[in-house]
Amino acid sequence: MTNRARPDLRNPLRNLLAVCLCALSLGLPSSAADVSSQPLAWIHFNRDHKDISLFNGYPMYFVSGGGLELNINVNPDPGHSLAFMWLCKENPGRGSNRSMKVSVNGAETVRTHPAVGDQEGVFFWDIVPVTAFGINKRAEGHYHIVANRNPEENYSSVVLQGIRLITDEKQLETLPLPTSTHKVQFIHPGPLTEDGRLDRKVNREAAKKRIHQNWVGEKKLSKRAIKEDEFLSAAQKFADTAITHGRDEYGTEKSAIFVQYLNRETLKAPGTIGWLKPSQGGPNHPMVLSRFDRSQNLLRFLASMSLFTGDPRYSEAVMDSMICMFEDYIYPRSGLLAFGNHMSIDLVEGKAYSDGRGSEQFELQNTFPFYEFFHDVSPDKTSRFIKGIWESYVRNWHSMRYNRHANFNTQVDVTKVWNRPVREVADLPEFTQGGELSFIGLAYDLAYSGFTLGCVEDDVKARIWANRILEVVAAKSDRKTGVWPMMLYPPPFYRRGLETYVDAYPDSNANEARVIISSWVNSVPIHALGVLGTIEQAQKHDRYDEVRKVHAKVDRWILNYMQAAYDPEAHHLRSILLDGQDVTDLVFTEKATLYGWGAQPGGSFRHRPVTPAFFAAVAQGFRLCSSPESKAHYWKLLRNLYRGAELGDIGENSRTTPNFNHGAIAHVEDGHVFGLSEIYRVTRSPETLRFMEHLGREIIQRRQDPKSGLFVAEAHRELNFPALKEFKQSPHEGITVKEMMRERFGANQLDYDRPKVVPLNITEPLALLAIHGCRTGEFEKIPSWVSIGMSHHSVMKEQEIWFDRPKLESYYEDRKDYIKDRGFVVNEDWFPAE
Repeated sequence: MTNRARPDLRNPLRNLLAVCLCALSLGLPSSAADVSSQPLAWIHFNRDHKDISLFNGYPMYFVSGGGLELNINVNPDPGHSLAFMWLCKENPGRGSNRSMKVSVNGAETVRTHPAVGDQEGVFFWDIVPVTAFGINKRAEGHYHIVANRNPEENYSSVVLQGIRLITDEKQLETLPLPTSTHKVQFIHPGPLTEDGRLDRKVNREAAKKRIHQNWVGEKKLSKRAIKEDEFLSAAQKFADTAITHGRDEYGTEKSAIFVQYLNRETLKAPGTIGWLKPSQGGPNHPMVLSRFDRSQNLLRFLASMSLFTGDPRYSEAVMDSMICMFEDYIYPRSGLLAFGNHMSIDLVEGKAYSDGRGSEQFELQNTFPFYEFFHDVSPDKTSRFIKGIWESYVRNWHSMRYNRHANFNTQVDVTKVWNRPVREVADLPEFTQGGELSFIGLAYDLAYSGFTLGCVEDDVKARIWANRILEVVAAKSDRKTGVWPMMLYPPPFYRRGLETYVDAYPDSNANEARVIISSWVNSVPIHALGVLGTIEQAQKHDRYDEVRKVHAKVDRWILNYMQAAYDPEAHHLRSILLDGQDVTDLVFTEKATLYGWGAQPGGSFRHRPVTPAFFAAVAQGFRLCSSPESKAHYWKLLRNLYRGAELGDIGENSRTTPNFNHGAIAHVEDGHVFGLSEIYRVTRSPETLRFMEHLGREIIQRRQDPKSGLFVAEAHRELNFPALKEFKQSPHEGITVKEMMRERFGANQLDYDRPKVVPLNITEPLALLAIHGCRTGEFEKIPSWVSIGMSHHSVMKEQEIWFDRPKLESYYEDRKDYIKDRGFVVNEDWFPAE
């Protein structure tokens, strides 16, 4: 009998590995084969076991800490073998081997296997004859097994999915077993208690009561009243489509989770090829995607629809999706949700999958989730989620060092998260000390989460830590300009060719934290909105005095950045260093060029366009500002922005009658509406409201599909802004949606100019409710657009042709080498049902 056997992955209709790992639950029918085809005893770990970890939705145990202890209630026999199902994926930063010490009836052996890379299957059976433990004759009794991490070398922990007692390797074939456990007593960590299983559930009735109290308007509007309001009726059309057709109906078990995309004609979600190989635990069929982190605009919009209309259907749909996430997609050790840049949910299988990196990596990036609603659905799970975020990320609680990636399976003790000594913000390191990549957007997500939790739970410690991380960021700002960095602690060496700037500008002290260049310019308003979201939470919950000091630094950052980067005459933005140095025109050479940001020898950066998010961020800064002097600077900046965009003149000051350009047909964006709504909340100018209405009508006319109510980008909208002045790096740079639709599809040429597959997490519906809220004066019901950075209109070839079988067949043929290399097999599951 060999020591290492691979699970069977040959079934073309279903990922049999997933059956082996996940379908071993109570109630499954037994195999049609005779009893001898089954193992003598087995345990496959499931969500009803304590201290479980998850890998791509599969329950696993890290053999570390207290280890595993169990009894197998079968008489020992030298003809038996123990088979351990390993997950042996590479763990960057640790040893290349995984190892554990196994004791059976008091006799020990060590099992060590090398980690495998992306080209190999990461699951295998490690088969150990019981004779290795000195069992050389039959005896009455049982097997007592203890497995622990091998402490003798720099090994990574072994990750196990199950253990079987077998007499033949055929008993390892991936057949559906009748139960998850047979003749095994799981001692440690053991099964959950009944109270533990109940604790995993959300009290739906209590949640519904809170949702109706806090997220449903007292007065229910009639159908006629809604229909007579052009903006609310357009918003409702989108909302009705989202809750009727935008939820999961794609697997054997339906759920309340929202899909990421819908085809606006079929009202079905398209599939897409997964990026994780089946040999690594990924699905062997196209996925129907849901990205809960990229649903926050949609969730906020739907909740506000219930506030404005008094119709509970929309808020209840949000509640149902969150309950599903809390119950089915939560990581038990950390309390984190299957969430973030490297994690997607496949609604066909009902599992969360990573993107195939070294481990399941949790990454927040300008997400700013809808925590207030989360908390009304489940206070305890939201509290644990936010505390899990902080505990998983923060590596040093004085300097607030963190890495952009955390591990979903970190063991979190929620009792100690805020209970640490708070020291003065001083003596901060200049560089990272642990190899982290501390991109700054995460700091703002941490602050937003901590302060929001501190407000809804009246926890001053949470608010103190949230405020402190903003103070640490402010302490790393440029001394001259006050502009905040793009990375909290840069590496102590030059990455990505940044010595180019040091050579060209010796006094600049350039490093990765101190550049706001090329595409990074677009991140600035997203970052600003996140920080301003925290300031607004403080104002809304009467905690503003706690953030007053840092708010002044926020205003200085935004205003001084715009002063350094924005050219009001040309209405564009420069690439700058943190000290204000303009680096836009520096021409890169073969010997001195950057790696990234679109830089290439012979080219220099283009000036960046002023995206609509800048209007939203600057205007929100204006509304929230408590300093008359800074408020005046914000107004002057807003006046330049709207004039530069040819949208008109908001006036010399907030008391002046504005003069808007109603003929500005080329410049209609939801970000412009957000900015005007912020201005209107301060000025109450009828002219501002009328112009908002004008822009709202243009958005409805140009982008809303009249039949489905979904929103689609205009054919003339430009995509993929070119990075360099001198030349294009791709034929797709700077082309329009229409050109992309016509040119990108090659032999699968399309005969229409705008996408049929569109995202649900867009911001046009938020803009419509902002207009409605300003018209009615119900400002408190207007949804936040703090997650505007998660909203994107795009053209996706595979998903666009999903419902056109001949084109999809041709697409698969074009990519056959890639499909084969990934270990996929195209069959009927790879096409939409007729």
